[in-house]
Amino acid sequence: MAIYQAALQRDGAVRSARQDEASAMARLDAANGSRWPQVNLSGNLNRTAQRLEYDEQALPDRQDVFRSYGYSLQMTQALYRRDDMARREAARLALRQLAWQAGAAEQALWVRVVQPWFEACQFHWQAQAAQSDVARQQARADVLQRRWREGDAALPDVELAAADLALAQARLAEATAELAHRRFVLAELGGEPPALAADACQAQATTPDPGALETWLAWATERSPELLAARQGVEVARAQVSQAEGGRGPALDLVASDSRAKQGPSASIAVGNRAHTQTIGLQLSLPLFSGGTLNAKVREAAAALGKAQADHDTLLARIRQDVANNWHSLRVTRAHALAAQQRERAMGTQQEALARKWRQGQATRAELLVAEQELSAARAESVRLQGLAVLAHARLQAQSGGEAPGALPPPAVQPVQPAQASPD
Repeated sequence: MAIYQAALQRDGAVRSARQDEASAMARLDAANGSRWPQVNLSGNLNRTAQRLEYDEQALPDRQDVFRSYGYSLQMTQALYRRDDMARREAARLALRQLAWQAGAAEQALWVRVVQPWFEACQFHWQAQAAQSDVARQQARADVLQRRWREGDAALPDVELAAADLALAQARLAEATAELAHRRFVLAELGGEPPALAADACQAQATTPDPGALETWLAWATERSPELLAARQGVEVARAQVSQAEGGRGPALDLVASDSRAKQGPSASIAVGNRAHTQTIGLQLSLPLFSGGTLNAKVREAAAALGKAQADHDTLLARIRQDVANNWHSLRVTRAHALAAQQRERAMGTQQEALARKWRQGQATRAELLVAEQELSAARAESVRLQGLAVLAHARLQAQSGGEAPGALPPPAVQPVQPAQASPD
C-alpha cells in the first residue's frame, strides 16, 4: 500500500540498512582492486654537499657539492596472496549478509505499518459504537429530565442517567483520541496524514489461512532474512579466519620498474652523467616472525567464528519458536475473526430490519440507537480480531521470508463527531 511504500523511503532503520549495503559494495570494490596492478611514480631533486677527509695526511681534505635528480616508475602485480583472496571472499559474503539484513528491515517495517493500520480501523468502529451510545444515553437522560420536571421520575434516576451519559461521552473521547493517535503514527511512518474517507474500514481484507505449521517452519529455516543474514555472518567469519591465516603464507609479486637519473659535475666528477635503468622480476616474501601478531589475529578470528555460529543457532531456535507462537495466534484469531464477521453480518441484517420498522413507526428511536451501537461494537471487534490475524500472518511472513507485503484496506482516520438524537 502507499503508506508502506512511503515508509520505505523515510524509515531510519531501512535507510541505515541500505547504506550499510552500499558501504559493503564499496568494500567489495576495494577488495577487488588488489587484482589489478599497482603503479607508482616517484621523483627526486637533490643537492648533495660532501666533505672528504683522507687518512693520509699528505692528501688535503676536499669538499664536493653536486646536484642530481631522477624519477622511477614502478608496477607491482600480485600473483599469489592468500590473504587477499580471503579478503575478497569475506567482502562478497558481507555484502550478501547486509542485503539480507536490509530485507529483514523491510519486513519488520511492514509489521510496524500493519499494526496501527488495523488499530485505526478498530478505534473507528469503537468511536462509532460510542457515538451511538452517547446518542442513546442523551435521549434517555432527556426523557428522564422531562419526566422529573413533571414529577413522574425520581432524582436519583436522573442523576444516574446523567452519569451514564458522561461515561458514554468519555468512551467516545477515548476512542476518538486513540484514533487520532493512530493517525499520527501512520503520518510519522508515511510522511503525511492519510487523507481517507471515514467509512474506509467498510472494506476488509481477507482473513489469512494459517496453513501447516511444518511449512512455515521449513520456510523460516530456509529463507528467513534474519537467519540468512546470520548464516552469511558465519561464512564471513570463516573467510576472516582464512584471511588471518593467509598472513602467514608467502606472497608472490611481479615487479617491473623504469628509472632515470642525472647527476651534475662536481669536484670529484668532472663530467655529469645520466642513468636509465629497467628491471623486471619476481618478488617472493615470506613472513618469519611478527612478534605473535599473526597468531593472535588467527585466534581472534577463530573466536569470532565460534560466536557467529552460536548466534546463528540461538537465532534459529528463537525464530522457530516465534513462528510456532505466531502460527498458533493466527490459527486462534482467525477462527474468532471468522465468527465475529459472521456475527457482524447477522447484526447488520438485524439493524437494517429494525431501521425499516422505525421508518414505519413500529420501533422506537432508542431501539434503533441500541442496534446501531451493537453493530458498531461488533464491527470494532471484528476488525480487531482480523487485525490480530493479519498481524500474526505478517510476522510469519517476516520471519519466513514469505510473500511480499500485499494491499490492505485503508483504515478510517477521520475524527467521529457525537450524534444528536431526540427522544420519541
